[in-house]
Amino acid sequence: METTRISIDFGTSHTVAVLSGPGREPRALLFDGSPLLLSAVYAMPDGRLVVGRDAWHAGSSNPAGLEPYPKRHIDEDRLLLDGQEVTLEAVVAAVLRHVSVEADRAAGDHVATAVLTCPASWGGTRRGRLEAAAGTVFSTVHLVAEPVAAARHHLSRTPLTDPGYVLVYDLGAGTFDASLVRCTPDGIELVTSTGLDDAGGLDIDAAIVDHLGQTLAARDPDRWRRLAHPGDRADRRARRLLWDAVRTAKEVLSRTATTIVHIPLFDEEMPLGRERLEELARPVLDRTVAVCRDLSTAARSGPLLGVFLVGGASRMPLVGTLLHQALGVAPAAVDQPELAVAEGALADPPAATDAWPPADMPPAAGTPAPHPRRRRWVAAGAVTVVAAATAVWLGTRGGSPPADGAQRSPTPVASEAGSTPTPSPTPSPLIDPCLVGVWDSTSYSITNFIDGVPTTFTNTGGTVKTVRADGTYVHDYNSSPPRTATFNGNKWEQRIRGTFTGRLRTHDQTIIYSGTARGTSEFFENGSSRGRQALTLDPKPSTYLCDGDTWTEYTQDWRIDYNRRPTG
Repeated sequence: METTRISIDFGTSHTVAVLSGPGREPRALLFDGSPLLLSAVYAMPDGRLVVGRDAWHAGSSNPAGLEPYPKRHIDEDRLLLDGQEVTLEAVVAAVLRHVSVEADRAAGDHVATAVLTCPASWGGTRRGRLEAAAGTVFSTVHLVAEPVAAARHHLSRTPLTDPGYVLVYDLGAGTFDASLVRCTPDGIELVTSTGLDDAGGLDIDAAIVDHLGQTLAARDPDRWRRLAHPGDRADRRARRLLWDAVRTAKEVLSRTATTIVHIPLFDEEMPLGRERLEELARPVLDRTVAVCRDLSTAARSGPLLGVFLVGGASRMPLVGTLLHQALGVAPAAVDQPELAVAEGALADPPAATDAWPPADMPPAAGTPAPHPRRRRWVAAGAVTVVAAATAVWLGTRGGSPPADGAQRSPTPVASEAGSTPTPSPTPSPLIDPCLVGVWDSTSYSITNFIDGVPTTFTNTGGTVKTVRADGTYVHDYNSSPPRTATFNGNKWEQRIRGTFTGRLRTHDQTIIYSGTARGTSEFFENGSSRGRQALTLDPKPSTYLCDGDTWTEYTQDWRIDYNRRPTG
């Protein structure tokens, strides 16, 4: 007997769900009138977790309580939200429970069975975390790889007559993924998957904002500066409205040849045509097409029978044109590509034979392999790519530091990345010009955990951070004083020596880092070493405020204050 089921595409920035049941066509759930639910979670003072728009609203006045992108923390056991220790399982479950409530309301009964999708590169540990969170909400849970679900969605509408390969092109807000799927009479098999962590719809939005900014900054530099570097809540709201208008214009141009973009503060409308949009988007799209061409050539041994488009940013007509030219196959498009994965997860009953790739399949580019987590003297990932420590777990009872400290590498980023006007020297369109220069840190604080107790470590700065106009940076920790804390009368120190180098992107007061770390981090209790490890990277984005000569940067775990070093 057919039962009511729900499929959930738990995304980095948004979550999508589709409901199916006896005698009814699958349909997307709506959250505040939209099929896209913000994945954000906020911890209320009483311990309740709120989700979606309510979370963003609460977080606008208290960022410490907000986790905008829970999926990024799939390798972590717990998060610290406004001083409250919350397990990752509880945070993910809060999003899924919100979906469950809407599903029950739409179905008129409790929906007990859920199919969840997740990246093909996730191993058993990550899948287990997602399944455990879902298991607290639903009685029965199945997992399906995202590209397999996408292939099911398309094949349910346009079945293949012969065995062969299909390529799934997934262009999301912040990242791009390409997967090659083998289709046979026996089912669907994921062959390989790769991608780019710095190519997505937001990068195209940034190019549009930069294009508009060149004209507006020349006309009224002070007013544009308010949009590019908002100093109060009203200007920050105006900048968000500008980015929303740009995103809407981009979507409209997938259906029409021309549109307009309303410019807040200037109170005027500027024209934007599809031809100019395609010119601005071409550098981003060319990179994604090159990935598809290489993947298709290297990984398949039979005919390429189809190219399937997934992700909201794939709506652009230029995407299909470029792929057709490069691969010789016209892509199959759908009306709502952001729903393709969730709808495909319900296309057929979940089957272990075609849901997951072989264990030795190479992971998507930029995606770390999962690693085991266990309590240890000094936790892996003691320092982030911004040279500010993530929350670290330490113990005071028994044992010794492990010799095989697990390390994390940057994961694909789906948060927003922004743009500003182009002063001289010309910055990257993805970096706030206010950050360009040499900065001396003046204070630092971080919440680490000792025996499970949140403990604040502080110092007086001592690091030097250089940000260049092209978005590259160097953060030098070689002269930094120890970070210190007192716990149960004992003095703790964290001593860091090394440098961090790489690139950064900004948008709407958020910084996204990538790069490499070289050096060591060592903890001491009353002068005795409690463990030493190589510096590691953490993908968590940070919030920042820059007013020209001062720069404050923070997350839920840490805060750094900088002063600009005088030139000359």
